[in-house]
Amino acid sequence: MPQALKAWFKNCQAVFLELSEFLSENAARSLLLQILLLKWERPEMQTQAEFWASLNLFRLTPCDLSGQGPESPFLQQEWQTLPKQIWLNMLSQPWLLPSKQPLLTATAPIALLPEQLQSRSQRQQKGVFYTPQPLVDYLCKGALELLLHQKFDLSKTELHSLLWTGQISPAIQGHSQALLQALAKLKICDPACGGGTLLVGILGCLQTLEKQLSPAVAKVNWLSCLYGVELDPLAVAITRWRLWKCSESKGLTPPHIIQGNPLTANFNSWPNNPHPEFDLILANPPYIGEKGHKDLFMGIRKGPLGRFYQARSDMAYYFFHLSLEWSKKNGISAFLSTNYFLTASHAQTLRDDLKKRAVVHKLTDFHEWRLFKGAQGQHNLVSLFEKAYQPDATCQLLLCAQKGIAAEKCLLEALAQDQAYMKHTSLSQTQLYAPQTGLIQQPIRLEILDQSLERILLKLQTLPSQLKDHAQLHQGIVSGADHLTLKHQQQFSLSGTKGEGIFVLNQAKIAELGLSERELQLLRPWFKNSDISPWLCASETNQMIIYTDRESHLSAEDRLYHHLERFRPLLEKRREVAQGRLSWWQVHWPRQTQIFEGPKLVIPQRHSTSLAAWNQCPWYASADVYFITSVAAPEHLFALLAWLNSPLAWLWLSCQGKRKGKLLELYSQPLSELPMISGLWSHALFQELALQLFKQKAPSPVLQNQIWKLFFNALALPEADQQALIKARKPPLD
Repeated sequence: MPQALKAWFKNCQAVFLELSEFLSENAARSLLLQILLLKWERPEMQTQAEFWASLNLFRLTPCDLSGQGPESPFLQQEWQTLPKQIWLNMLSQPWLLPSKQPLLTATAPIALLPEQLQSRSQRQQKGVFYTPQPLVDYLCKGALELLLHQKFDLSKTELHSLLWTGQISPAIQGHSQALLQALAKLKICDPACGGGTLLVGILGCLQTLEKQLSPAVAKVNWLSCLYGVELDPLAVAITRWRLWKCSESKGLTPPHIIQGNPLTANFNSWPNNPHPEFDLILANPPYIGEKGHKDLFMGIRKGPLGRFYQARSDMAYYFFHLSLEWSKKNGISAFLSTNYFLTASHAQTLRDDLKKRAVVHKLTDFHEWRLFKGAQGQHNLVSLFEKAYQPDATCQLLLCAQKGIAAEKCLLEALAQDQAYMKHTSLSQTQLYAPQTGLIQQPIRLEILDQSLERILLKLQTLPSQLKDHAQLHQGIVSGADHLTLKHQQQFSLSGTKGEGIFVLNQAKIAELGLSERELQLLRPWFKNSDISPWLCASETNQMIIYTDRESHLSAEDRLYHHLERFRPLLEKRREVAQGRLSWWQVHWPRQTQIFEGPKLVIPQRHSTSLAAWNQCPWYASADVYFITSVAAPEHLFALLAWLNSPLAWLWLSCQGKRKGKLLELYSQPLSELPMISGLWSHALFQELALQLFKQKAPSPVLQNQIWKLFFNALALPEADQQALIKARKPPLD
């Protein structure tokens, strides 16, 4: 988007709000957008009088924004009182002139307005980011290719050539009129349409197909096929205008783009078309977690999708459910989202719904190729699925090996020839869902399993026991306020230094407080997940946690009490305190002390490998560390440790566990379900490992290889498979 346009919009809005008592922010934006659209239509406008004359010409078109949004019905009269110089300044801006590019791309900068008018933090909070044009093409053309293949049983290769290069095969030529008639009857929806990027994209595809299939004068009113819902009224107005502007049916206003929240309201009808069921749904839904957005998710829970509610899920998941609700039988959906729903614990309801009601035809995982400049996380995925049930239907899994920020030209080339540019394989719908866990098989498997390791996974799958049969898993401590953050300071008007310890104190602060002997007994050594290394972890730390569990007591005479009292407004807002279950000075979730004091394994919540370490000293840590204790003799921990650090555990967790990008998510569920070789507990190799660890020494490469060999032999792995596994594992522990 031209920076000048963005600056003009923001500056004019600021002037309006400063000079006009009657103009709200929404009214100012509506006025500015209307001027912008009219200036596009009539660039010769120079005066306020010409503006009003032009406005009258465009009544009942998307250039007329009267009656849209919460603005006053007397807004036009109020606008006329604005100083003349303001009007002249706005109307004379050269960057408001339309581009010479095709309308589909020339109007794109205006689609960016709702996004660009927000700060980066606002955009991240709302999960709003503009969809790059190559991805728009990929979603639209991929969905049309599948839809036409299903309806006419035409070759996907021929359809791909038609959509991407314009080549018409004899078979397609013979179906041209039937294809065009079928396309003209489609009902297509974007339930989170923003500035209309996907709807304008699919409009362009349909117009191009019409010209290819019927070179005569265009006859189809494609606007009647397009539907959209958007929460932001400014974006709704932009979408209506873009579709009207880009359509060849200039006399018609897009009737089916409406303002609202489809996740919380019953959208049973659109103007002039009650109860539509859609042939095609396209979406790049907002990715917003429930944390910090309880009110939004309460609306979902009480709305028409309430039966799909799952705690701590993501808003994007409900758009998948919505697409299956709104689709016709055999309706096609194409979504751009993150890849987290494939394995996230809080997406199980979504996976169950997809397994029950959808055929997943294609998953394209962009892995470490960043599609959205400025967005956090990413790990984007395009999902192509159909409302149907066919357990034998094939799903394509594609994995992109590119890294860094995707340049538009490279992205376009890769997507147009995805089978050539990406690793790929196919699975049936039954194979797509992992047995027992129900997780969706991740395309990242393609990066790992090109070493022909699938048969090792099958052997692991047949093992009769899991880690949970031999050990207990415990999450670390949640104090509710380890350190003071900027958000704490702003929300509760707290004084202090950002990063200052609340429950977690360094030695300098402890010395400054001058604690009594009894208070010193409440301090416990505090470690971080970065203190964990393969086999062993740090045994000394400069930090301590105030471990005030349910058995502890503080009084107003204690210095720790006075230290925590500075942060009392924050501490009293923690859930357990607010519900009267504990005192404001107690740790929120302290767990049981024996977990942290005795022999145990510790493992970080996220890491690139299954990184586990042993210790038997007091070792306390936050919830981003899992603690593993043996259900039998403590010496069994050494065999468990060796198994967790083995290439076999890495293979299983990488392919069957949960991921966030390149990191394994070593949460309770994937760890507890890790297959185990049992019956090796008393082997001499583990006794030797224990002796080394007691001396605070990691096992030598020789000992590691002997242990791996023990595991490989127990599974009867051929030597070639052993070497392939060791080579594939990254990074090596030694």
